[in-house]
Amino acid sequence: MMDENSDVLAGRAQRARASLAAESLRHAVPAQPSGQGRAGSRRVLQVVTGLAVVAIVVGFLVAGTWRTRSVVVPNVMTTVSAGSHPVAVVTDGSTVFVADAGPGAVTAIDAKKLSASWSIRDATRPTALALGPDALWVLDAGSSHLLKLDPADGHVIATSQTSLRPLGLAVTGSTVWVLSGGNNTLDRYDAGTVTQNGSVDVPPGSVSVSAGGGYVWVTAPTQVVRVALDANRGSGVLPIPLADRPVAVAATASSTWVALRGGALVDLDAADPSRVLARVATDATPSAVTALDDGSAVVATSAGSLSRITAEGRSSLLPAVGATVASLSSSGSLLVAVSPVTALLYATEVSP
Repeated sequence: MMDENSDVLAGRAQRARASLAAESLRHAVPAQPSGQGRAGSRRVLQVVTGLAVVAIVVGFLVAGTWRTRSVVVPNVMTTVSAGSHPVAVVTDGSTVFVADAGPGAVTAIDAKKLSASWSIRDATRPTALALGPDALWVLDAGSSHLLKLDPADGHVIATSQTSLRPLGLAVTGSTVWVLSGGNNTLDRYDAGTVTQNGSVDVPPGSVSVSAGGGYVWVTAPTQVVRVALDANRGSGVLPIPLADRPVAVAATASSTWVALRGGALVDLDAADPSRVLARVATDATPSAVTALDDGSAVVATSAGSLSRITAEGRSSLLPAVGATVASLSSSGSLLVAVSPVTALLYATEVSP
């Protein structure tokens, strides 16, 4: 009986060694005579130890690669927490700045790691952001103030009182433009001294402002207003009637994209705004729009979709957000968005 048990155990050991050898992509280890049992066991132990070392080394290599690669990749929507109520976002391609109207925070996020670099709470209710030369501009709707921040560390360089109910920001060279809903004005500020040095009237109900093509653009209930860079006291203002209500505008040197409440995006000729260069239908009411460096645009809708529209009017879908986006921004190939519904920052790459 003992000999039978020994034979059974020996057979099981032989099968185990063969299985281990197969898993390690080696030739099967032949059964050893009884006098060489210990040597066979040592060889099995060496195989197992070698596999463990290889696994550890490979693990370190994979971990190192994961740490150094960017988390923002083409055709993939990456998300990260953006506070409790993010309403505005702007990026220079390397850093993403988010305004969180909940706690009154402005946060800088590394665009590659998607981790916070700094965060301040010097604003009561920040609702709009803009980047200028060596400055991050913050519109504090809670206290009606314009804040000039150092983008490197977030410290406040200067502040200025704004008109009532500030709504939007745009920067052109050394001038900062603030759209005021309380006074129905577009106010000019010197970027160096942060003092107001001009103002023009805009229609009641204006909601969005952008700069591009040598002008500042403002959306009003039934029109878009083109404002010259030297406009003041009513001069240099051109209203452009539209059949539908514009809800957002995004301009660059080569395009002026206007999102319409009825579900369309139009590109206006900056020299002759009555001329529509392109018109594309969207799947729902647009909620935000940004213009890319190549003159195309990305529009977000209330259906949670993102679409890229080329200057020729061709449309293509981007990875969906699935929630209403309050603000979009882009720089180079980086596209970012924030949603107060999900309290998330969304980031993806768009091809040139």
